[in-house]
Amino acid sequence: MAAVEKRVLQKPSNVVHGFMKDGHTVRIWLMGDNKVRIEGKIVGYDEFMNLVLDEAVQVNSKQQ
Repeated sequence: MAAVEKRVLQKPSNVVHGFMKDGHTVRIWLMGDNKVRIEGKIVGYDEFMNLVLDEAVQVNSKQQ
């Protein structure tokens, strides 16, 4: 019999906190403008999921 993978749902704030704690670079898509993305490291956030990024750069994606 095959092993069953158990998945656990995490709160979004826990995921954001994990990225912040580990210092991962994240890519943020802006609502309403799919061509612009912001990359940086999360240094803070609030209960509304507003993010504070360090070393942030704007990345323009190619239009398809």
